Amino acid sequence: MTKTYICLLYACLTFCFEIKQVYLAKTLSIIVERSWQSGVVPGDWKNGKIVPIFKWGTKEDPGNNRCVSLPSVPGKLMEQILLGANVRHLEDREVI
Repeated sequence: MTKTYICLLYACLTFCFEIKQVYLAKTLSIIVERSWQSGVVPGDWKNGKIVPIFKWGTKEDPGNNRCVSLPSVPGKLMEQILLGANVRHLEDREVI
């Protein structure tokens, strides 16, 4: 592959990624807005997946695993949006 071809391929992939980001951002903003207005959060956004992470020793012993919760990505995004809104509200009121 030539350097020009690689640069062109990179530019195309970057452009496609940016288009997907805009589409994803618009879609998520619509879902979050509807959720905010209705007061209902989609059920799968509330659930996290518990994953055992091996620490040390024998893998058969459950005590050698550390459980980690992996929340859903849309749930994390909504959490950050709500956190930002709450912090701005408290800062505007000079509570914090």
